[in-house]
Amino acid sequence: MTRLLRSRAVWILGVLVLLHAPLARAQTGTGRISGLIKDATGAVVPGATVLAVHEETGVRHETVTTEAGLFLFPSLPVGPYTVRAELQGFRPVSRTKNLLTVGSDLNLSIVLEPGAVTEALVVTGETSTVQTTESSVSTLVSRETIVTLPLNGRNPLHLIGLVPGVVGHSAEATSSGGTATHYINGDRGRGITTTQDGIDISDPVIPRGELTNAPVNPDALQEFRVITSNAKAEYGRSAGGQVELVTRSGTNTHNGSLYGFLRNTSLDSNSYFNKRQGLPKEILERHQFGGSLGGPIQRDRAFFFVNYDGMRRTQETSQLVTVPTEAMRNGTFRFVTQSCPGDTVARNRPACVDASGSPLVPVSSYNLARNDPRQLGLDPVMQQETLAFLPAPNDFSIGDGLNTAGYRWNSPSESPVDSITTRVDYTINGRQSLFGRYSNAFRNDLINDIINTSPRPMSWPARVRLSDQQGLAVGHKWTISNRLVNEITAGYTRNILDFADPENPRTYEICRGTTCIFQSPFVYWPGTGREPTEFQFLDNLTWVRGGHAVKGGVNVRQYYIKQTRGAGNPSGIFPSMTFNRLDASFSGLDTASVQRPDGSMVNLTGSGINATDRNNLNTMYNVMLGRIGRIDQVFYSNGSEFVPLQPLVLDQRMGEYNFFILHPGRLAFAIKHHGQCWSALRVEQRSVRRGGCAGRSRQAARRQPGPRDVSARRSRHRPAVVRT
Repeated sequence: MTRLLRSRAVWILGVLVLLHAPLARAQTGTGRISGLIKDATGAVVPGATVLAVHEETGVRHETVTTEAGLFLFPSLPVGPYTVRAELQGFRPVSRTKNLLTVGSDLNLSIVLEPGAVTEALVVTGETSTVQTTESSVSTLVSRETIVTLPLNGRNPLHLIGLVPGVVGHSAEATSSGGTATHYINGDRGRGITTTQDGIDISDPVIPRGELTNAPVNPDALQEFRVITSNAKAEYGRSAGGQVELVTRSGTNTHNGSLYGFLRNTSLDSNSYFNKRQGLPKEILERHQFGGSLGGPIQRDRAFFFVNYDGMRRTQETSQLVTVPTEAMRNGTFRFVTQSCPGDTVARNRPACVDASGSPLVPVSSYNLARNDPRQLGLDPVMQQETLAFLPAPNDFSIGDGLNTAGYRWNSPSESPVDSITTRVDYTINGRQSLFGRYSNAFRNDLINDIINTSPRPMSWPARVRLSDQQGLAVGHKWTISNRLVNEITAGYTRNILDFADPENPRTYEICRGTTCIFQSPFVYWPGTGREPTEFQFLDNLTWVRGGHAVKGGVNVRQYYIKQTRGAGNPSGIFPSMTFNRLDASFSGLDTASVQRPDGSMVNLTGSGINATDRNNLNTMYNVMLGRIGRIDQVFYSNGSEFVPLQPLVLDQRMGEYNFFILHPGRLAFAIKHHGQCWSALRVEQRSVRRGGCAGRSRQAARRQPGPRDVSARRSRHRPAVVRT
């Protein structure tokens, strides 16, 4: 009952705002043209007809100046406009090439001079006007900038990094340290809201300016604006910056393009470390291609635009993992009792061996199996299910040189991407218009995820990221009268995102992390996934009276987020074994157990082994003999029991309601804005966890019928290694 009353209160508040405050557009991917008309004496001219014509589409918009001589077109598509003003007894005045950009207010001052209506004054090629109607600090990224500046990966949102007040790097993600993150005026990167044609396309789970739930590419965008400071009340909600994207539209002429970009390794040089180990250079072959076409469906009335963008990327990254040496595979732990070249302490280190792994100083050895009181020998499971899949070392610059060393190789990855973007604009009549935009990246995958996982040499693809992004926006604008304009925009975004490990045997994990000192040959990733869906509805009005324009609006968001968690901390839903020396104490023989370089036998205690090497010996004793120290496994409750091997599934529902009223003062030359924005957040989630923003959070974990194996989603992601 309390939740029902609260829900009704939120809606009643919205209705009261709509009824008692004249409203206007919020961030809908458009701009506005306003201005003041005077006569030659400086007196204002009321009742003048003002016509704004989009020069590329021929679509006309008409209004009449108020008694204060002011006019306003509150929501116009971006592009060049011809603005014409006329009144009986005055010569008509036309101003051409007035470029309107997204989120901007183009303010014009027009002077009418006495004369016949048949006479006309045309002003062309004027310089850009100074922004005097708002105090927001923003930067426009024009289409010329988007298509001419080089973009590594062709993500136009990386250009955010060129805006004043923004810090962070912009680069295509090729590793865990290569993702792009931007911070605006010191705010955290997750404070950025990105909209396309008025609809929020930010990821509601991990919101970052350059990551979106709908696909974007340079050839599908007209322009975008980045607001970095002092945003108006109509933007609300986010503490960071605002990024407004506008999709390209068709015009009265057919325009199309085909493009292709190729990058390969022909002119690349090999890395120092690959040369040192005799490895070939890393492959990077990226083919990006596509095409766009736009034009009229019905001249001056209906237009279309369509874009296809594809990418095929094959990439190798140099990887280095720690593996056991041949001596350690046979159960012999080696150590030094004198300092190695370049060192003053007797300890194992890479300097103790040459480039092929041969010792440079005398070494002592401890046979793990022979000194096991149980006399069970080396563990067959460790030998067959772990060591058999680890290659021999080829890089002795890491590890301790004698028992562990490095294996360097080029790990391949593939990234196929296919996306489409379409937009249709239709003018119903002189007072009503419609638009619709749909975008879909129906394949946006990363096979062998080099961004979120460190690959393993015998596990390919170690981890995959499968993604399907969709975005929709539709809008209707209605000029009810010369004083009142209503605009409705609605849409949604959805991103089906799965992270899975096709090679995971779904049984147990040996040597999780670095608990064996050397690394596991496989990436045991139980899998996670999320499917955030966001529905959004905006209804905005503009009311003009005299020298004032009052703006306001309502913005409703509904989130539906399904998350699957097979992974946990410290491991996942499958058993994970560790062999730490602290979990299973050393029980090996001490007396006459160490063989010196001269062949004599001494006690381990008095052998002169370094303390760090002794700790590693204790760990290797557990690893090679299969002495399990601990088994970790995550169990998720379904509310009544802990069922093994069942992932956690979270179903989240959240409603967000934003209302704003903005009074910018006089239309012409107003600098100071007066605005208020209210937000209400209603979270309906069932859970054992409580929290949230301005509301209650109840989230529930519910059990699926069986463990979800997202690796079977596509047959082409079959493991390259089959274990029996």
